[in-house]
Amino acid sequence: ARLQQAISRLDDRERALVSLTLDHKRSYAELATLLGLSVSATKSRLFRARARLGQLLKEGPRDE
Repeated sequence: ARLQQAISRLDDRERALVSLTLDHKRSYAELATLLGLSVSATKSRLFRARARLGQLLKEGPRDE
């Protein structure tokens, strides 16, 4: 539940990238092809998305 809540707080591009890796187990090459990026750009974006996700998990749930 906490993970899904944190994922929902990512921006659309980050959320799609994280979802494709977690839910669909895509390789970097597959992700790169789907996104029209190089493998290195895909790795960089995924690194940043995972870092943001970690930050959101540490912050805890948002008060709404």
